Amino acid sequence: MTIRFNILAGCESGIVKGIDTTNNSIYVIHKPAETYADAITLLEWSLANNETDYMQAFITTKKNNILRLKFADESIQQIGTIARSSPLRGLAYLDEDRFLTCSENGVLSIDRIKEESLVSEIEANAGPDICRLRINPFNRTYFGTGGKENDLKIWSIEELMKNEKTKNKSVIFQAKNIRPNAVRLRMPVWITDFQFIDERNRCLVVTGHHQIRLYDPQSNARRPVNEIEFEQYPIMSIALLHSSNNEHFIVGNTQGEMAQFDIKRLSSSAIVHKYKGVIGSIRSIDTHPTLPLIASASIDQYVRIHNADTYRQISKFYLKSRLTSVLFSPHSISNREEQQEKNVETINEEIENDEVWSQFKRKLTKESSDKSSSKIKMFSLFRKFSFVFNRISSQYACSSTFSHITSDGNITMVDIGHKASSQRRAIAEAIVKFPDSHTYQSYFNVTNKKGDARLCSKIAGILAAKRTSDLIPLCHPLPLSHIDIEYEHRHEENEVLIRCICSTHYQTGVEMEAMVGATIAAVTIYDMCKALSKSIEIRNIRLIEKIGGKSSITLQ
Repeated sequence: MTIRFNILAGCESGIVKGIDTTNNSIYVIHKPAETYADAITLLEWSLANNETDYMQAFITTKKNNILRLKFADESIQQIGTIARSSPLRGLAYLDEDRFLTCSENGVLSIDRIKEESLVSEIEANAGPDICRLRINPFNRTYFGTGGKENDLKIWSIEELMKNEKTKNKSVIFQAKNIRPNAVRLRMPVWITDFQFIDERNRCLVVTGHHQIRLYDPQSNARRPVNEIEFEQYPIMSIALLHSSNNEHFIVGNTQGEMAQFDIKRLSSSAIVHKYKGVIGSIRSIDTHPTLPLIASASIDQYVRIHNADTYRQISKFYLKSRLTSVLFSPHSISNREEQQEKNVETINEEIENDEVWSQFKRKLTKESSDKSSSKIKMFSLFRKFSFVFNRISSQYACSSTFSHITSDGNITMVDIGHKASSQRRAIAEAIVKFPDSHTYQSYFNVTNKKGDARLCSKIAGILAAKRTSDLIPLCHPLPLSHIDIEYEHRHEENEVLIRCICSTHYQTGVEMEAMVGATIAAVTIYDMCKALSKSIEIRNIRLIEKIGGKSSITLQ
């Protein structure tokens, strides 16, 4: 039996894709008749009878259709549709023909498959605005729910199934909100995801208010026994790192920040590592059942694989659609590390490109038959350029010699936080050369029709120096303490020398601010005097003095 993929990804378009990390290949496993009509919402393993059986997974969609995927033959069967007014927020496979489901409006039910349809046997109310339901993988007789203003509840499946009278006893643990803050304001509740960490029903919860909480039902405390905060943005997903004996866990937030934490040191020092390379909101995280590998799906349409031991991003896959969920299985995993270390940061750019571009070409042909050929040529050229650019950037991304490019190929601003502040000064100059004395005298005597060019250029130069970080992408914004624009008029040469002097007390130099100020001041003089002559030249823009930092220079 050959299984072609070991990562499963669900998309907003309703497509389910499989990724073979060994060969860097992507396969379309399921494609609905109408894309974007029924987005994939959940991917879950069926581990009811055997916790090592990763041979089938269940898929839920926005319209509450439940699909069964069998890895052996890659077949997908629609089991049925659950009639709910809101989408499902959790699904757990109980046995051969029963599911535990919970929708966003709080309808909790155990559903049985009967004649290719789903029938609810037991229903309960979990409260409104549910964000997640998860079963305890260490003790599958318990599960949890939580959401907006709906704190963590841990339920007993056995009590839920007994009879109607014991439904109110099926909740064995009801979390209590933390105490009000220092100004006595109530803290809002927003559980986005959670994970059980052992058979004692201890539970790690992440929230939309960037909190990570640990609950222990056996401690007789309804409030969290420990709590920390991670950055300042909603945390959307959490996954246990199985290779660490479930002692570490991974979280990801809406800003693409993903970090690894140690459960035993769940305090301000609990963070083990913060991963790099993710761009865009993280929608889902899953870890390999045995190896130190992490798969993350983000809104930028990439699935990224990180090594939890080396903290490196070892591969990424572009899936051409916004992602909602990801599953990591142990299939086809042999020799994976050797294969991917040879191909660090490579992307199979040709995957599905032929189909996508052919559809795009057909669309252009229908819209305009006269212009279609030129448009197709243009986009084909753009496609080739994009492919070559990605290959080149990926090649150079592996180099550690670049200060502004990370090992995974992303642009970064240099961290200067560790540097000490010092007094820094820089002077740059530029020359504006007028073609003749008449033009120069019109500028110098302010007889040109636009007005005083020197005054305007001085204002422009000062403003430009202050806005340098907005003009140059990776330039740090500096608190400038002094800016001045000086003019030296050379009447015999019909030219004006402009000097921009900038000073600051900071961790990096002001050379770029001085050069930008001198340049924009010169360009402004050209703009004010271009009606007199189009032959005005701007020459010799250069840095002539730098003081402070590791080195100081003075040029003649």
